[in-house]
Amino acid sequence: MSFMFVIYLVFTAIPAIKFLTGMAFILWLAGIAVGLFIGAARRDISDDRTLWDFTTQTWIRKKWVIAVILLTISRLIPSQEVTSYMLAGYGVQKLTENETVQSLSSDGVDVLKEMLAKAKRELSEESKEKSK
Repeated sequence: MSFMFVIYLVFTAIPAIKFLTGMAFILWLAGIAVGLFIGAARRDISDDRTLWDFTTQTWIRKKWVIAVILLTISRLIPSQEVTSYMLAGYGVQKLTENETVQSLSSDGVDVLKEMLAKAKRELSEESKEKSK
């Protein structure tokens, strides 16, 4: 069940979070641009500085930390491909740390050594027979 949850996170939740945080940052930038434009236009037309002050004091001075955090999150979350590689590397590492796998691999190496020794003996016997 936990592996299914990891697959869900890799292929569904992580791309969604990455997309949504990037879009939130873009909307924050667009909100600042629109707020400054409309606030500047209203400030020049009349003495109403409400929107201008709200945009400059709230969205720029106070909320920039949230925007930077959103941008950082959207950039630091790895892509699906990188996350798949990370999971595969973790799986291979856990597999090689398993004692059963280590004993099987050492037995396999022993069998290969015996097969090579046997092949060398057969080759040396064939070469001795040919030389006679």
